[in-house]
Amino acid sequence: KDRKGAIIWRVGIDKRPKRVESRTRIGDIEVDVMMGKNHKSALLVMTDRTTLITMIEKLESKGAEEVYQKMSDRLTNFNNCWIKTITFDNGKEFAYHHKIGKDLNAETYFTRPYTSQDKGTVENRIGVIRRFFPKKTDLRNVTDKRIKEVEKLLNYRPIRKFNYKNPIEVLQNKIVALMGWTWHLMIVLMGALIGIVTGLVGAGGGFLIIPVLIFFAKLPMKSAVGT
Repeated sequence: KDRKGAIIWRVGIDKRPKRVESRTRIGDIEVDVMMGKNHKSALLVMTDRTTLITMIEKLESKGAEEVYQKMSDRLTNFNNCWIKTITFDNGKEFAYHHKIGKDLNAETYFTRPYTSQDKGTVENRIGVIRRFFPKKTDLRNVTDKRIKEVEKLLNYRPIRKFNYKNPIEVLQNKIVALMGWTWHLMIVLMGALIGIVTGLVGAGGGFLIIPVLIFFAKLPMKSAVGT
């Protein structure tokens, strides 16, 4: 941040590619912080706009360095071709946005001040998380294990707008839609999907391994060879 308190290298959401609004691709992430009791504890919440895949990390503080480190620990486990944009609000905790953007080769954008609908996707997911951790919850007393349980529940929770598919299923369907069914492209996409799985496994998302293996086991061979 500069001496006036403004976030340096901040780019407004009005400059974000219009394609992000269409929710047709994986990798446009919204990020927010969910506060606990008396603003003395917090969770970092990261949600993919298209699939609603959500990652949750416990914070000891709202310091920019810790927020950056938590994002880096989680998102840099993904194959970097998947993360395209990251949208934040204007909180000081996101002052190191340029560092995570550089790490991921992704563009970072900021919402309009006091306009929560600019990051409505992650706000919606936080609303669901609040069912498990109400506003008066002291998140310092919540174990990492419980946080990962809630993350798993979110990612396997059926969503009405997805015709009651869950985010994991939507992710799998998106991967199928991306495949052009040549061996070369399939190998590339398998590598990228492994990056996604690793990204979630890296901080306790091992629940993705089995459905992803099942997904590949079900791929028809004729499609894989482009016939």
